[in-house]
Amino acid sequence: MLRPSGCLGGGERFMKTPAKTIYVVCPSDAVTGGPEVLHQLVHELKRIGLDAFISYFPFDAPQVTPVEYRKYKVPIGQITDSQQNVVVIPEVLTGLIRKFRSAQVAVWWLSVDNYFGSYSVSTLARAARSFQLLLLGRRVPLFFLGRARHFTQSYYAQQFLREHKLNGEMLSDYVSEEHCTSDVCSRSREDFIVYNPKKGYGVTSLLINACPEFRFVALQDLSISEVRLLLGGAKVYIDFGHHPGKDRIPREAALAGCCLITGLSGSAYYNQDVPIPSDYKFDHQCPELITQFRHLVGDIFVNFRAHQNRFDEYRNTILGERLRFSAEVRDAFL
Repeated sequence: MLRPSGCLGGGERFMKTPAKTIYVVCPSDAVTGGPEVLHQLVHELKRIGLDAFISYFPFDAPQVTPVEYRKYKVPIGQITDSQQNVVVIPEVLTGLIRKFRSAQVAVWWLSVDNYFGSYSVSTLARAARSFQLLLLGRRVPLFFLGRARHFTQSYYAQQFLREHKLNGEMLSDYVSEEHCTSDVCSRSREDFIVYNPKKGYGVTSLLINACPEFRFVALQDLSISEVRLLLGGAKVYIDFGHHPGKDRIPREAALAGCCLITGLSGSAYYNQDVPIPSDYKFDHQCPELITQFRHLVGDIFVNFRAHQNRFDEYRNTILGERLRFSAEVRDAFL
């Protein structure tokens, strides 16, 4: 039974009878962390015996599951707008809420920043992009979303919704099983830093230029197996991006045995989302950033095992995500 959420500003459309079918809407043009999570949800719903389908948007686009997600073996279905059905849409597609007049609608906040359509540090640029998306009908204003139920992938998203008087229920995700290997901490490693050039490159480039004594290697143009191999040989992974949700690659890096260094933006600010020791989180605006970064990385290179052990709790948390996700899905939909 899909229970009422107590969502402020709405909730009158939630049914008190079991949902007949659950449709999860997924962008058809992306192979990233977000779409993978959407496939994980359908897979889990099917596993616990519920009738669930993935529906690729645009709905008139080819309905074909990307190769990367076929391991989840999710069925594809065309949405039927019925009061007995539930439609789960990611925050980047809130404009679709207008299409469903009968079905229950749930918004799954996999990201906060992506709702606004911009990572710009400029408040004006972010507001302009957000307004453009509203005009194009791709987003619905937050004050119109009270009619929907809300799920959040991160504590960061929960806090965001709370600030806008909306209630979010935790529905997180998990890192794919191929990253959950048991021998990562015993591997030999080299003194280099891995980074994602798509995440916080402004800060990263500053550090690269200021620290020529360190070797930085980009996660770029690599297959999944190549990413795992690279992370498995590195000592440090850094991410000074916006962390719009509980990002996937930092968790994969930790499972690969890397020490993680992040900024304090988005979900990285919250220990509930990124539970690593605070001395591995840097304020990128701090005038001492370069000095502090150089000192920490130098010490990690020299005393790697001691630093790596400080991430044991974080790795165990990540390894427990699969079971937590299963419990959250059951709590939300049964």
